[in-house]
Amino acid sequence: MRMNQKNNDRLEASIKAFEDKLNKKVMSLHSEVPDTLYHYTTPEGLLGILSSDSIRFSNVKFLNDESELVHARQIISYIINKKKNDYKDELFVDILNRVFNFYDGIFDPYIACFSENGDLLSQWRGYAAGGMGYSIGFKGKEIGSYFDVLLRKVEYDLDKQINIITETLDGMYSLFINIKDSDETVEKNDLIEQFVISLAYQFADYMLWFKHPTFSEEKEWRAIRFIILIYGIV
Repeated sequence: MRMNQKNNDRLEASIKAFEDKLNKKVMSLHSEVPDTLYHYTTPEGLLGILSSDSIRFSNVKFLNDESELVHARQIISYIINKKKNDYKDELFVDILNRVFNFYDGIFDPYIACFSENGDLLSQWRGYAAGGMGYSIGFKGKEIGSYFDVLLRKVEYDLDKQINIITETLDGMYSLFINIKDSDETVEKNDLIEQFVISLAYQFADYMLWFKHPTFSEEKEWRAIRFIILIYGIV
């Protein structure tokens, strides 16, 4: 095995270990899945679910309310720009500047929405044909495995959103400095690429379950599936 490949493998392993630790903490936010989660749909939607034994996932780019993604992205961008002043390493700041360009180029996320509340007026109006549709109860703990997707509880608390982003950035920065200072054999381009990829994946996840506090009555959970469009050097 070539030396640079060995270095790259060590780099990937270090980042993967951090991601596993971070994801374990994040997953604790989604661990208490209700026994029943409800999916609001039209009569036609119900027929489609029953006939295909599946739920249609929607591309997040075509959500009814585009402000959902805008909110999450604005929060992440705000924290990134604020934290840049704290990070003294120019290479890490360069990584932060590349994250969203990378995200926009490769991720195509799809979601299906559920609620803890099976009789919510705003959901009847918005997703169930103005009240003429259906609220279908699903076994909450089985949704993720049955549809082979990530199941995330939507976070509406702005302070918690900020804390999650900040902890992710600070943890990544500490890991970056440790690797950079302790292993001079790591290629600069490899270092940039691996950290951009890792941060983009983390933020792609967060963007799909961070929502504005005004939507909190929905008590929403989301089944998420990522389609990867391309993968390469950034």
